[in-house]
Parts: sequence; structure tokens; C-alpha cells
Amino acid sequence: MKDKDFAATPEFMESIKDDPMQIFYHQQLIDYIKDIDLSGRILDIGERNPLTRKLEDHFGIEIDNTIGDLDETFIPNRFEYDVIIFSQVIEHLFNPLFCLENIKRVMHKNSVLIIGTPIKPGHITTNFRHFHEMDEYRFKKLIQRAGLRIIDWQKNYAYNNINWKSFTGVRPFLKMFYKRTSYVKCIKQEEQK
Repeated sequence: MKDKDFAATPEFMESIKDDPMQIFYHQQLIDYIKDIDLSGRILDIGERNPLTRKLEDHFGIEIDNTIGDLDETFIPNRFEYDVIIFSQVIEHLFNPLFCLENIKRVMHKNSVLIIGTPIKPGHITTNFRHFHEMDEYRFKKLIQRAGLRIIDWQKNYAYNNINWKSFTGVRPFLKMFYKRTSYVKCIKQEEQK
């Protein structure tokens, strides 16, 4: 049985659709991909969610989604995809390298992978739902290890609302000032001969 704190159930996804931070992240992603050619096949990693629907409505496109646990299986349609969106998911996986290697299998030489994820300074931790808290160095190493290459990187900052938890320790206090999401565009590394 899945951990209730981790599982992105339809009920959980529906409950966060009007969350101001989720709306903010959705708009950041829309702004980031607005200049990408979205006329081909598009895959959103993970189950259908409010972001999938928002992207379809905003750009007038159809988006496929994956099925199954991304740490154990990877079941997209059998097609190669022109654009793959992997937003706010990688930090929740136990095995992000496994997932990236499977994403690479459905990419052709001109495919673009868009990853949206928080990138933290090494001394700041996030909430219990993030299994991986990556700084820039570790994130770049993960992408390289998966056989991908970063061709664009946009850093966005959002400051957390102050609440009582912000004053329960040094790390929660610092987190108020380090809420960062990066959007990264990747392509497949050319095969070594």
C-alpha cells in the first residue's frame, strides 16, 4: 500500500488545484514553455492532474500521461514524444535516475524534456514529501548520469508565507527565503561511438 503522505491520489491533486503556490508554479511553467513548439506529441510525467488540464486548455493541445509507479514501472504510450514535461515530480521519487532513464527511452534526437523542480542550497531541507533535495551540483550530475544534457536553465524564486513553523528552527526560518523552482530544458546526449 502506498504511503498516504506521498501518494498523489486524485483526491489530493484535486485538493491542491486552487492552492496559490500551485497556481504560481503552473503559471511559471506556462511562461517557460510558451516559446517551445508544442505541435507534436506531448507527455506529462505522472497521472493526469490540474496542471495537465491547465496546459491543454491554455495551449489548445492534447497531452498523454504515464501510468504506474514511476519508481518501479514506466508506462507511457508506445510513442516517442517531442516534448516531455516533468514538473514538480522528480523530487518525490525514490529513484529519479530510473525514471529519467525511462524517459530517455521515449525521446528521439530532437525531443525536449522540461524538468521543473526545487533546487535548494545544500543546508536547507523541504517538507516530508520530498525524498530528494538537490542542489545545482547534484541535479546536474543526475541529469548527466541519465544521458541527458541541459540546454537551458531558468531559476524562479517564491518566498514562503510566514507562519508559526517558520520560527521552529534555523532551517524552517531559512526556508522562508529559499523557495526556488528551476525549469530546465534537456535533450539526449549524443551517443558515443
